[in-house]
Amino acid sequence: MLEEWGRQLVQGVGRMFLNPLFYWSFIVLIIAGARRIREERKYFGVKVNDYFKEIERSFWLAFLFAFILSLLSLGLGFVWSQELIYLFAFVTIILSITGSFQLLAPAYTLGITFFLYMLVLIFFKESFSFTEGFSILSDRDGAMFALLLALLMFVEAFLLMQAKEGDLFSRLRLSERGLWLGEQQVKRLLIVPVFLLIPTDTMDGVQPLLPYFQIGDTTYYITLLPFLLGSQLTSITTPMIVFKKRVVSQKFLLATITLALAILSFFHPFFILLTVLVAVIGTEWITYKNKLRNRYGVPFFAPQKEGIRVLTTLPGSRAKELEILPGEIIKKVNGIPVSNSHEFYEALQTSGAFFKLEVLDHNQEVRFIQSAFYANDHHELGLIFPEEPYEQRVTYMLKKVTKEK
Repeated sequence: MLEEWGRQLVQGVGRMFLNPLFYWSFIVLIIAGARRIREERKYFGVKVNDYFKEIERSFWLAFLFAFILSLLSLGLGFVWSQELIYLFAFVTIILSITGSFQLLAPAYTLGITFFLYMLVLIFFKESFSFTEGFSILSDRDGAMFALLLALLMFVEAFLLMQAKEGDLFSRLRLSERGLWLGEQQVKRLLIVPVFLLIPTDTMDGVQPLLPYFQIGDTTYYITLLPFLLGSQLTSITTPMIVFKKRVVSQKFLLATITLALAILSFFHPFFILLTVLVAVIGTEWITYKNKLRNRYGVPFFAPQKEGIRVLTTLPGSRAKELEILPGEIIKKVNGIPVSNSHEFYEALQTSGAFFKLEVLDHNQEVRFIQSAFYANDHHELGLIFPEEPYEQRVTYMLKKVTKEK
């Protein structure tokens, strides 16, 4: 028996490499990295973060949840038909084309999959040849679907909670008043492969082709399905680390409510639909509330009356070594007050072998930083400020030089 299960698990892993969703996950990562780097060069004139930053430090988290969910799936019996897997892969790919990791939240990928599956059963089952294989989910399989949705929502909350200061991305946006403001963004991706049971009676002619095993009167084979989970959050009015804590709490609360409803769905099938509805509406409500907070709140990364606020720092730069944090305000450079990057650069040129910064930290306390200034240091020490994009500044300077000639 153990030997049979072992063989099935190995074959299930092999089947994952036949699933286009597995390869699409890496295409999404590459495209997301290329878009981000292009934005960074446009805004800041330099690449701030490397490719695959969106998935950095997530391997062990993915492995842990893949192991836990697979144990639950095989122990409790998470059964998906081949048609449901195809539909889920289709929905995930379509949502990921938008480039928004927010749409890869399990509430959207599994929620939309569920509703489309139901629509096909109700309206289109006999309309097309490829929909004839769609079969009604049993009450137990529907409850298992709801339970998997709730568990994946916990994974999403953990993924967001795991994000640290070094995982944040910085961007610029033009306000309605014509001011360039900074914003911080968390954009994380997780690939969680989960073992699922596939009933062979839903696939014509599959039994002679694929190794299978029998549980009761039904035969199954095992496949490893990669779930592509995304989390995206933007903060304009508060530092992301503070903003993120509030959103993580909201997502854990929503996941807990969804889990309670999923458990109730084992007693009455009505709760299956309610679980999916609550997951989708709750996720959308959290997104809507955060958009309102960003839209009507006071921008945090904005021009200051005194000093210049740090938006981010380049990895490996002098600013990183000196532990200058995003959100802190540099008030003076070598005793000279500064309020924009041009003044900062000019004041820094007055440095000899050393420079001195007066910095206002997040606790509104002033600290002084003094360090040696080396020839190979970045001309602004690797500090990036919320200001007009680099491309526009360069274009303006070129036009100015052309006019002077």
